[in-house]
Amino acid sequence: MTEFIKVPVPEEFSNLVNLYESIYKNLDSIYVTALQDFENKKLSNLNYSDVESILRPYLLKWGKMGRVLGFKGCKRIGDKLREMDLQLTKLRQEALSTVDLDRMSSKFVDIYDEIMNTEWKSEKGKTKRVGPTAASKALHLVAPNLFIIWDRAIRNHYVFKENGAEYVRFLVDMQTWLKKLKSPIGALQSRYGKSCTKIIDEYNWKKCNRKTISDERVKDRKTTNICRVRKPEQRVRSVLVRSHLLCPYSDCVAHYRKNSPRVQVLLDEERAVSLRKGVSGKSFKTRLPCLNKRWVRLKECPHCDRPLEVVIDETHDGRNIYLRIPQR
Repeated sequence: MTEFIKVPVPEEFSNLVNLYESIYKNLDSIYVTALQDFENKKLSNLNYSDVESILRPYLLKWGKMGRVLGFKGCKRIGDKLREMDLQLTKLRQEALSTVDLDRMSSKFVDIYDEIMNTEWKSEKGKTKRVGPTAASKALHLVAPNLFIIWDRAIRNHYVFKENGAEYVRFLVDMQTWLKKLKSPIGALQSRYGKSCTKIIDEYNWKKCNRKTISDERVKDRKTTNICRVRKPEQRVRSVLVRSHLLCPYSDCVAHYRKNSPRVQVLLDEERAVSLRKGVSGKSFKTRLPCLNKRWVRLKECPHCDRPLEVVIDETHDGRNIYLRIPQR
């Protein structure tokens, strides 16, 4: 097998992992809890309670696979892991740093493809499957020291296809990284108490998703709800805010409240005053509360308590600021 991905510079590797940890430390507590709870679970004994308490938070809340999986998908993954008990249990104590991937490649390909192509029927009768990203997350949960998570952004960045053979090729490259970045990875492991595979995943995620979000600006920028920043007009920065479209999750309670008109707000940032057009059509002024602190500090919707990202996207004619579901 051949190495395809260039080994990153140690300084860049450490910087991106540190950046990830500074932003997603709270969210990763879900990941840590799931791995701890699953560590001593026998795959042959997985039941509904395990799906509800471990797989669902891990895959949906932390892994952001709600659109792909939903609860039925989590249950189907639990059933598949139980069916593959004999194949997977033998791998739970393996480590990527020591495993012989040349010898085990065909076995890993079969396991990955079987989980990836696991299907179920949605409530609408559509046939759905686990897919490549959720398959890697399920395998990482089973053997966290052996399998590394990847998603579409990582596959596209490093130019991998969505199948078992490509996933094994990805593991080969990551095994090379473990050998050549032994010192910085070891230091990061000691600092954050995570496995080497998770440290590499954090770097990959930040590296491959960094063009879609400016985390440094998010930490410093005072933002409101969901807004679009227009060109400054006469030293006044105006922001168009959809005041009641607070959450990107379509099932959030904020979208279904009665007497909650979806009005647009023109915000004068310099004076912290909103010029809002009410339901009656009359314009009025009001003090704008410091909602920005709530979004940036908590990084979650105050209505449904699910995680959010504040995204700042620079364009040629201004700056877009909006909320989105964190990408994983």
